[in-house]
Amino acid sequence: MRETKKNLIRFLLRLSCDSLYLKFMKKIALYIAEQQDARLKALAARLGVTQAELFRRFLEEGLVKEERAQEERDRSAHARH
Repeated sequence: MRETKKNLIRFLLRLSCDSLYLKFMKKIALYIAEQQDARLKALAARLGVTQAELFRRFLEEGLVKEERAQEERDRSAHARH
């Protein structure tokens, strides 16, 4: 009985998380090289996260880095004028 309750709770949590993804996340498809896929799988397994979570982390890191670089370029251009 106890294991059944645990399984039900896991199921409901998973269902809830899936609903949140559908509501707040946009699904995309992309192609990556086989070597990238293998490296991504290995890293995800080592960190205990999904490949999708790694993509989100890497994407956010890259976006923040580019935004900061653009802000610096804008400041430099403004300082020259």
